[in-house]
Amino acid sequence: MKSANFLYRRLVIFFISTIWFTAASCNMLEQQIDRKAGGPGVPADTAVSMRLESMEPSEEKTPQMVSPGPLRITISEAILLTLENNRALVVERLNPSIQKTFEDQERAVFDPETNAEISGGRTDTQRLSRIGVDTEDETIDTLEGVISLEQFFPTGTTVAVEASSLMTDSSLNQDSLYRTRFGMTFTQALLRGFGTQVNLARLRQARLNTRLTEYELRGFTEFLV
Repeated sequence: MKSANFLYRRLVIFFISTIWFTAASCNMLEQQIDRKAGGPGVPADTAVSMRLESMEPSEEKTPQMVSPGPLRITISEAILLTLENNRALVVERLNPSIQKTFEDQERAVFDPETNAEISGGRTDTQRLSRIGVDTEDETIDTLEGVISLEQFFPTGTTVAVEASSLMTDSSLNQDSLYRTRFGMTFTQALLRGFGTQVNLARLRQARLNTRLTEYELRGFTEFLV
């Protein structure tokens, strides 16, 4: 039980340090990806800005009484009411947000991935005794924990950090056996998938599609007005 707790504490410490390192480097990596992919897309100007000039400006606003009779509105107010209550425009305004999800999906390729796994088992065997005369029973308990962090970079580089620990407890041995491994792997694409031009192409295309839907919304709004 003590050995299992010891292994668990070691894995927790490594997991916390890995999360801290990922959080510290995540913002820097996101800025680099945005800069290499052309920067965050600037949305098209689809906001309606109108200024209604009053004929008699006053320093103090006094409540106005609504006069009975027909409601009188100006042309600017009529345009604003049209844009606010047009159902087709409400649907068109959803297209940029929908397309933005594809942009986020392409950008998620460069997000770090963390995996953790804990497994254990028991094996009951019968083997030749160490003195070579008779057989003896042996019970082997194993407990293994693995945690890894992997991230793909726009340059075509994949960096993986992995830590594993294995505890073996045999009924024939007085002490438990431990095996711990810390490793880091670098994989670099040399031909296919090499360079930021290739790996950021889908992200750039998604951003162009987002801008396209924003300008389509702008054109639809101008046509409606």
